[in-house]
Amino acid sequence: MKILVDENIPLTTVRALRVQGHDVLDIRGTTDEGIPDYALWNMAQREERLLITTDKGFV
Repeated sequence: MKILVDENIPLTTVRALRVQGHDVLDIRGTTDEGIPDYALWNMAQREERLLITTDKGFV
C-alpha cells in the first residue's frame, strides 16, 4: 500500500509500516515538512497514497 505520513507520526510506526512491505513516504525532513493541510491532502491524492496523520485540526 502507498502511504503518506505526516510529521506527527512516530518513526517507530513508519518503520513498522515499511517492514510490513508498505511504500511509505515520510514528509518529515523533506522540503514539504510543515506544508498546509490542503497541500498535504493534495499530495496524497496526486500520488494515490493513504494519508496518516494525528493532527486533530486537519482540515
